[in-house]
Amino acid sequence: MSTDQDLPAKQLSMVIAAAAVRQLPDVPLPPGYTLRTYRPGDAGNWLTLLHQAGFDSWTLERFVPYMREAERVQGSHCIQYDDQLVAATFASHRRPAPPEGRLDYVIAHPDHSGKKLGKTVCTAVLRYLVARGYQHIFLLTDDS
Repeated sequence: MSTDQDLPAKQLSMVIAAAAVRQLPDVPLPPGYTLRTYRPGDAGNWLTLLHQAGFDSWTLERFVPYMREAERVQGSHCIQYDDQLVAATFASHRRPAPPEGRLDYVIAHPDHSGKKLGKTVCTAVLRYLVARGYQHIFLLTDDS
């Protein structure tokens, strides 16, 4: 489980309550794009996408233990176009009481920008976390 101690000191945070998540509209995908959850065997594709988004410190040795958290495996979503992952975000557990979740590493391939793919994966993960009982979901971002 990730903890707040794992986070860099200079991070901005946004919080959304479960009631607000329930009011989010559906975000339609353009033709040819498919929203789905993380699957075994996806690690290499997620790493490629993380690297394209500038998260160069991710390695397979870091990714595999990160994906051992059940909430993360079941709730992380991505968007596939042909055989390529083009957007993704992780679902994470933040703390048990009160139940809080977290969106981690919202990433999108720059060649597919302007299609609301980030909004789509975030909405899917938010809905997943609320369905699991999380009352607040956090998104942390670097101030740069």
